[in-house]
Amino acid sequence: MAAVTVAARGFLKAAAGEGSDKARLCSRQPARAVKYHCNFDLYQSPVANWRDTLCLRMAPDPPDDGDSCCDALFEYAVQVKNLGSTLFELLSYAVGLKPSYLVDIECNQG
Repeated sequence: MAAVTVAARGFLKAAAGEGSDKARLCSRQPARAVKYHCNFDLYQSPVANWRDTLCLRMAPDPPDDGDSCCDALFEYAVQVKNLGSTLFELLSYAVGLKPSYLVDIECNQG
């Protein structure tokens, strides 16, 4: 978690000029797995609510490694997915099912 915080802060504090990671990832397209934007409700809100946002959609299909500027976020996502799978195994076992039941029916894919 500390590595993710350092990586995200480093990205957000970096320069935003042409050719930068910020410029390359700048998008409001919902389909993009990795995007950076400011003022997320720019076109909906009557007032400006400024905030910088780095968004990485990691589940169910993480973006290609080349699309991300932060390797720490990929590692974090892998660890969270592993934790989720372990919790699903424990929940399955706790209710009397075989431990892999919830993973087998792909509850861990969202």
